[in-house]
Amino acid sequence: MKKWAILIINITIIGAIAGLYLYSLGIPAKHVSINDCIKHVGEFVSVTGIVWRISHSEDGSFFTVSDSVFSNYVYVYSQFHLQINPGAKVMVKGIVEKYHSHAEITLQSREDITKISEYMHASIPVILENPEKYIGLKLEVSGKIVNPRVSYFNLTDATGYVHGICKQGYVGEREAYFYGTYHNGSFHIKKAYATYTSKTVDIADLPKVKNRVVIIHAKIYDYGISAGLLSHNYTLRVFYKTASFSRDYVSLIGMFIYSSQYGEYILVSGNVK
Repeated sequence: MKKWAILIINITIIGAIAGLYLYSLGIPAKHVSINDCIKHVGEFVSVTGIVWRISHSEDGSFFTVSDSVFSNYVYVYSQFHLQINPGAKVMVKGIVEKYHSHAEITLQSREDITKISEYMHASIPVILENPEKYIGLKLEVSGKIVNPRVSYFNLTDATGYVHGICKQGYVGEREAYFYGTYHNGSFHIKKAYATYTSKTVDIADLPKVKNRVVIIHAKIYDYGISAGLLSHNYTLRVFYKTASFSRDYVSLIGMFIYSSQYGEYILVSGNVK
């Protein structure tokens, strides 16, 4: 082996040992960009980015930390199991090594990773231009609700509560008389009335009248909405839960997926932020 090759190997080994020594002393890591991380092999550094892909083994977790447009990334290996969502923004620190032409950082302890945010902020136009990059990520998106449709809601009275389903959609009063049948643990609504004078059934008694057409007097305490979220002429289908039916400008936090049922990309969200 040529002398210059041996010299390069020795310098790399010395650099790695020096990096480990600095780490053990608790000296602050040098913060570098994800794009430049590969230039700091053997050094003790920190980088900030988005958790993009993650997998787990018996010994720990392996994931990538990417920039905000997923053009550059570093590999990160933790010697312990991490519970973290793809889409979370984190800062990681450790000694840089080279792995398949990319930089890799190994986390020695839980103090080597700091969670900055549980989810990634992203605009709908940017997401829909390259949707495959965002599948499986927890995202926050904003826009104007368009064409909302109630896909389900939860109903309550003085005796209990029940999951309500209305295939035709419902945009009426929060408190009403709901006409339908109870089966498979849900009340399937056919019609709704503002007033009604005949006998009604308590929600607690619905299992006793399973599959029979009855009327309950109940109040909606939250909605499950299917709608479009419009931003700069781009519309993303969203599913979310809300206590008030609205067509306002909203921010939603949820998981971005591809739905084979709808044949499109959708955001499955919890409550409106």
